[in-house]
Amino acid sequence: RHINIMHGEKLYTMNNILGHFDIMYVWDEYYIDLFQKLRYKCNEYLIENPWSQLDLPNPNDLHDITLYLNYVKYEDIQHIREIVHKVKQRKQSIYVRMHPSQFNSNFHREIEKFVHVEDITITSIFQSLSNTKYVLSQYSTVLFQGYSLGKEIVIDDMTNKSQFEKLSKCNYIMLSKPHKLLSDFVSEL
Repeated sequence: RHINIMHGEKLYTMNNILGHFDIMYVWDEYYIDLFQKLRYKCNEYLIENPWSQLDLPNPNDLHDITLYLNYVKYEDIQHIREIVHKVKQRKQSIYVRMHPSQFNSNFHREIEKFVHVEDITITSIFQSLSNTKYVLSQYSTVLFQGYSLGKEIVIDDMTNKSQFEKLSKCNYIMLSKPHKLLSDFVSEL
């Protein structure tokens, strides 16, 4: 038997077309429709959200917002700085969690100059989610995790506007779940 267990976010793109499985475990009913549109052949879909029944650890460092970064380009630092500035102006605390591939990099050191960066070697992703009220990212599995764990979701539509437009066209699941856009969020704080 050929079994697929969903292990990362999927979009309606050419990179994700065509698969053939006896069983596919997906995180949400939404993905059944997505995989069918992507012309997957599957005998049975099973919905299994690994986060929906998870108990988060007790918070140990409460703050309002955590910005979970994907792999970002150096030119995005200015956009990130502006976001942090707008949030801090409204007396809200914000932390940044770097993508593991950029932790302890020059990029990390630049970000750390203007905002607290979570140490991913000390703070697990689940402790991070426990510590924050709002989960902020542009495109990341952590948005779905946060949503599944009852956190408030904010999608970054400001840092890379062209990427956000692509997400809208590619049936990104989190745009169909309860969320706020960062541009609205910072204006209403």
